[in-house]
Amino acid sequence: IDALPADKRAAIKAQNQKVQRGLRDVNTVLGCLEPDEADPDASVPTVAVLAALSCCPSLSPIGGEAEPEDLQPLEAALMEHCSEEDAALYRDAHEALPPAARATLLLLLWLLYQQKLEEAKYSLRGDLPERADVLHAAATRVAAKVQAAL
Repeated sequence: IDALPADKRAAIKAQNQKVQRGLRDVNTVLGCLEPDEADPDASVPTVAVLAALSCCPSLSPIGGEAEPEDLQPLEAALMEHCSEEDAALYRDAHEALPPAARATLLLLLWLLYQQKLEEAKYSLRGDLPERADVLHAAATRVAAKVQAAL
């Protein structure tokens, strides 16, 4: 590698860093979704998968910088319109997550329940629509990497 021109070495270094970030995300999700030894074949609830994704180093900052006054109405709308099971799982996950991941989880739930919330005339506030778009694309990439790793 030392014999390569500087621009080629820089490109290889950048690619290596990108791969390392992807591996951190995959390892985070797989670590969060580690099966219970007593029941290794148990199904994993969707909210648990979303919570695991929200902990990824590349995803949690996307929601983490959102304004609390924009997030509070979203949380209230989601709790009103999502299933009781998802609401309970969200509350449990919310308590266990770091603050940045909590906001990301809310946006991932928005993506899951977006059509239902829009039918109820709820729309995202502030910069949350842009954050949701970025999160959707990034979470899709991470989920594909996780799927490939399984």
